[in-house]
Amino acid sequence: MKKLVPLLLALLLVFPLTALAQGTGKDEAASLSVGDIVTLGHYEQDGVIQNGEEPIEWIVLDVDAAERKALVISKYSLDRLLYHSKYEPVTWETCDLRGVLNGEFLNTVFSSEEIDGILDSQLHTEDNTAKGTKGGNDTVDRVFLLSAEEAEKYFSSEEDRIGVPSAYLLQLCAYTNGLESTSSVYWLRTPGDTQAHAAYVLGGRVNLGGWAGNVHKLPIRPAMWISMDAAS
Repeated sequence: MKKLVPLLLALLLVFPLTALAQGTGKDEAASLSVGDIVTLGHYEQDGVIQNGEEPIEWIVLDVDAAERKALVISKYSLDRLLYHSKYEPVTWETCDLRGVLNGEFLNTVFSSEEIDGILDSQLHTEDNTAKGTKGGNDTVDRVFLLSAEEAEKYFSSEEDRIGVPSAYLLQLCAYTNGLESTSSVYWLRTPGDTQAHAAYVLGGRVNLGGWAGNVHKLPIRPAMWISMDAAS
């Protein structure tokens, strides 16, 4: 009996410490839910250059608890960029904007530690369902645009899908729906009526038609899959 007492005391001491360790860190990150806001990276958003760049807020669109990752999209439209530098047929795989987002944007907006938490994502870009335009080959990207299907899947209403421009973006004369400055248009990666156009969201509606040629500058709402452990 005397030999059991030290063993029982040891178990009582170890158990609470183990329980405490399990209640913090990774388990906290696993509590991420759709609709949560996380912050990663910095970008000019308030339009006041002198005070530096502001932290970027990201909306959680999807959570994969088994793989401990979350799909996020920028809360605000951040900038207006070309989809492609030449008016010619391209797909998401070959457009210039894909290179910008996975190159300059990725490497200047995020710290090296944050980049480690942004995951490689296997992307399939569907054909344009209204026009039949081919979506092109699958890609592997860290930063990307939503497809038309994803934009309709992850936002439950047109109101939720509206892209609100940052103050900085408004200063750049971002395109709006002409009625209110809070309904910014933004690029999708799905092709438009031809591969020289790209689909977009305007006023919360997914538009698969064709006035947005590659060489237009439209706002962007980057998306990415991140490790839950990288979220803050």
